[in-house]
Amino acid sequence: MTSVNAINSNPRSARSSKITIAVFGALGVVLMSVGGIVIAAQFQSQRFLNTPPWQMLTFLAHVITGLQMLQFLSWAAITGLLIGLGLGAPAVTRTLAVAALACGAIVPVGLVVVAHQLNRIWPDTTGPTQVPAMACLLSVYSLGVPWALGRLIRRWVRA
Repeated sequence: MTSVNAINSNPRSARSSKITIAVFGALGVVLMSVGGIVIAAQFQSQRFLNTPPWQMLTFLAHVITGLQMLQFLSWAAITGLLIGLGLGAPAVTRTLAVAALACGAIVPVGLVVVAHQLNRIWPDTTGPTQVPAMACLLSVYSLGVPWALGRLIRRWVRA
């Protein structure tokens, strides 16, 4: 005979915990990337100096192609998935969700910093495809850092 507690409890599966963490990590990537693009366009370009952020987002939505949007969302999803895989499968708490969101937001900022540092080594490049070593280093960063951040969350944040 089963106990009343066993019937009333609905344990979370490990899969849903990883998916929830992955969604928060991906959301962090999307928010920081879009926010960074808007801020960079607003302050780096004289054309957008007096343009409100909402108008700039509308402009960016019209300029971006469907393939670029798919690539961007795929990158965000893979980053979130790697954060979730690095974290493991603890029960999702508010603290873990906020930590995953913050880690997702850190990834694009770090990618820009690493790319600028690599551009000092290989100056006058217009993109990472001109120097295969740069593309490999940025790929290693994009795949390794989210997983490592998930491991750091697991170690530092109590579930």
